[in-house]
Amino acid sequence: MEAVRRSDQFAAPLGWAEIYVLRKFADVVKRSDHGRTPVHEQIAKSYGQVTEHAQMEIFVRGMPAPIAKALGVKTGSPALTVVRRYYGLREELFEVTITTHPEGRYTYTMDMQRSLRPRL
Repeated sequence: MEAVRRSDQFAAPLGWAEIYVLRKFADVVKRSDHGRTPVHEQIAKSYGQVTEHAQMEIFVRGMPAPIAKALGVKTGSPALTVVRRYYGLREELFEVTITTHPEGRYTYTMDMQRSLRPRL
């Protein structure tokens, strides 16, 4: 699946999403909530496939030509790419998403909190 990601809050597209799932989960694109619910959640609801482990990789690259055209930016301009891999039981990889965002159209925020406190 490939699509331009948009938000009601912004006129410009947020990014380009490529989503790859195992063939047995391909029918998720037919769900009525497909555009509003993350695919891994749709797979869990429809097939009972629970995400046991997820991995995220973030890197900067030049914007590829086909994606640049769809997003209205120059080929080679700065792009932030986020790759997410979703694993089920027995470490089975069942979904990979690759989202590419033009410069200035995506912010990633992560909060971390200590769960174990040292004994004093």
